[in-house]
Amino acid sequence: EMHKSLPVSGMGAHSLNFDQNLHDKKVYCNVPLIPLDTLISTFGLEKPTHVFIDTHGAELEVIESMSSTLVDDDLVKIMVDIEEEGIDDVKDSKIYKKLTNAGFDISHCETQVASGPFTANSHRTVFEKRK
Repeated sequence: EMHKSLPVSGMGAHSLNFDQNLHDKKVYCNVPLIPLDTLISTFGLEKPTHVFIDTHGAELEVIESMSSTLVDDDLVKIMVDIEEEGIDDVKDSKIYKKLTNAGFDISHCETQVASGPFTANSHRTVFEKRK
């Protein structure tokens, strides 16, 4: 059970997108966001070897912000919690298709069936770069 004074977003269900079933317009935080590729180039950062994405339904937007990072040989694993509405099989998700087309294979998937205020199944996945 969640604390009655907090919406789900106050309990970790953060996202780039507002969901009226999960979020409360009175409880929010404005955070500056920057595409991953832009962050890396602007600050001269090394390309990551591993990426973890859990953005409650906005995972595809994050992946699309890292197009040059996806093709970099240094990136070997992407761990992503896929939460797409109406997807029972992870292979039907846009994210699965995007990552497999970018040269990754799924090596792990654990599905948690939606419950409570969450309406999309959660597919906790690991994708590894094809060798």
